[in-house]
Amino acid sequence: MKFAAVSCGFYSFTGRRLVLKKFCNFSGAAWSLKSRSASNVSRAGFDSYEKERSTWNITIPEKFNFAQDVIDVWARKEKEGLRDLSIPAFWFVSEKGKELKWSFQDLERETKKVANMLQKKCGIQHGDNIIVMLPKVPEFWLVNVAAIRIGAVLCPAGMMLTAKDLAYRFTAFKPVSIIAHESVTERIDQVITSYSTLKTKICVSESETDNKEGWLNFHRLLDHVAEDHKCIETKSDESMMVFFTSGTTGQPKMVEHSHASYGLGHLTTGKHFQDLTSESIFWNLSDTGWAKTAYSGIFAPWLFGACVYVHGMSRFSASQTLQILAKYPIDTFCGPPMAFRAMVHEDLSNYKFSRLEHCLSGGEALNPEVLKKVARCYRAENIRMLWAN
Repeated sequence: MKFAAVSCGFYSFTGRRLVLKKFCNFSGAAWSLKSRSASNVSRAGFDSYEKERSTWNITIPEKFNFAQDVIDVWARKEKEGLRDLSIPAFWFVSEKGKELKWSFQDLERETKKVANMLQKKCGIQHGDNIIVMLPKVPEFWLVNVAAIRIGAVLCPAGMMLTAKDLAYRFTAFKPVSIIAHESVTERIDQVITSYSTLKTKICVSESETDNKEGWLNFHRLLDHVAEDHKCIETKSDESMMVFFTSGTTGQPKMVEHSHASYGLGHLTTGKHFQDLTSESIFWNLSDTGWAKTAYSGIFAPWLFGACVYVHGMSRFSASQTLQILAKYPIDTFCGPPMAFRAMVHEDLSNYKFSRLEHCLSGGEALNPEVLKKVARCYRAENIRMLWAN
């Protein structure tokens, strides 16, 4: 991609929220995606991090919407034959092995339907707050993009949150709607009776016939919904998404992200850290309640037209992870250090990773012994390890 000078962010506290006040400058140059580089340094087309640091720049436009300006643009590129349709935009495999593949055109159509449903059947408006509490199911990705389309502010909540955790988030975030998996509706109902801001509760279940008292069925709401939707105009600096910190010291704090801070800020994540192109198939292990899923499972890969691969495994398994990496054409993989530590204790000679090229990790130190063993046991010279602390 062609951009020009240095990106940086400036944060400040506003009440309980940590707000990104400014993020670099986006040049407005037309997107020009290079094909995958054969270079040992980068598939994305650069050969010097130092040179990139001195020349990288993004000028933020006044208005930006990730759904309209990224998802729909890639859908148009597919229609024009400028993106390989054999590589899905979203590839989901359930724990039972059922597969779902969506192109960017599919994503555009399905997220527009969900956007219409949220607006017209649930009354959610531009600027309204929504909590989404879903595991690794396709509906999580649909809701994320649909919320951006309608200009709502989305707060992902982890599936392991307790009733006390949820009560705190309802008090702080004040959602008008919650979209949750059927497995957690009873937990949510324990705490929401006293929250007057909440207008709708939407349940995602496997069946359209499932009825939870006081909840609307997500898939039934989608029946007979129009596929055409006009995206809300959103300013680059307005709120798009809120995450709560882990609360290691004191109560969790809300961290607010704008349409530009995530929607454009992760250009550098996708290029310089994840090294993605429109040919990449990227598997990120993070759970849906973590910000890592937002920037490694939505924004960074789709900015570059890459495929987001998702496996619905409810618990990490080293052996199952290795089987998936060997079975599917995943070329980029990101997991926490504990995942790599667990995998090197398996007999890696039983697996052949014919497509794997780029491994990523972060969050804590990954000791050199594990790195060396991973590289040696994967038996591929072109596998590169990159991690951030």
